[in-house]
Amino acid sequence: MKTSGNSIAFCVTGGAASGMGHIKRCEVLAREMLSRGVHPVFLVPDDPFLKDFFQKSGFDYRLFPMSPDCGDMLARYAQAVCESGPAAVVLDIIRSRDEHVRAMQAAGCVVAALDDLGAGAESLDAHFAVDDAVVQPPRNGRLFAGPRYVIIPRQLLSHRPHDMECAAPRPELFVGFGGSDARGLTIPAVRSLTAWDAPFNASVVLGPLVADHEAVKTACAADPRFTVLRDPPDLYRIMAGASLAVCSVGQSMFELACLGVPALVVSLTELHARMADNFASCGCIAHLGLHDSLTEAKLADRISATLNDPEQWRAMRAAGLRAVDGAGARRICDVILELAGFL
Repeated sequence: MKTSGNSIAFCVTGGAASGMGHIKRCEVLAREMLSRGVHPVFLVPDDPFLKDFFQKSGFDYRLFPMSPDCGDMLARYAQAVCESGPAAVVLDIIRSRDEHVRAMQAAGCVVAALDDLGAGAESLDAHFAVDDAVVQPPRNGRLFAGPRYVIIPRQLLSHRPHDMECAAPRPELFVGFGGSDARGLTIPAVRSLTAWDAPFNASVVLGPLVADHEAVKTACAADPRFTVLRDPPDLYRIMAGASLAVCSVGQSMFELACLGVPALVVSLTELHARMADNFASCGCIAHLGLHDSLTEAKLADRISATLNDPEQWRAMRAAGLRAVDGAGARRICDVILELAGFL
């Protein structure tokens, strides 16, 4: 891997098994860096889907043998970083280790991370987190936390409404559970809506890594209120056209808030549940709890209650537009480039 003092390395996890959320948000950050004359390089697992993704992306990248141990992956990333010498490193790997962060810093790199839950977070130069309640602040670096640091793609911002006023919700729904829908939540959501005796139109969006897409199509086929879309190129237009969304905790939750679309959110893990509870305090989502406690009747009741309460819906919409303003990538780049001496 060839880099230079004018480059920034992105060490990222992702792929067919774990999804594309980390990759996608780092892609947005990398394009912001590129627009400022900085050269981004990606270090990622050797996953066939990722290889195809990066061949099409135009970014320089290097593939590393996959390992179930995050520490093993980071050790390989750290060795490559120390050998190549970028000006800065951005970690988006969930759990870093202190010895690897320190090794990269000893090689002269500024080390920043996104939502790092590992021991290495204490040694970071900068830590960016959407929720300060679930991460540790660096000992000597700085923590930048809150929805202001949510990374939003530029393509989405053209669909963001210019004002917070809206007359009333329409029965237009967005249903999507991320790039892979790892817990298989789409079909239960469809079943709950099928039983709902009300007029609506629902866009059921399946990510590129959803395995049971044919089963979802079959579940929706008999009901004309559903439209099933797999990895649509105009995803943000579809999201923006909805009055209410059903989704899981993740990037889509924040993107919907930025678009002013209230969301009913399901958590996949206990950590996700804490994040959802904290984000719900902003007023823009309703947290339905962990996925294994969600019933079809409960989901249908919450959808009906939200769409039939225009005042609550307007308040949720306005809260989302205030909480996530779409400038997170710019703010993060400003900090990293200043620390690395580019500004």
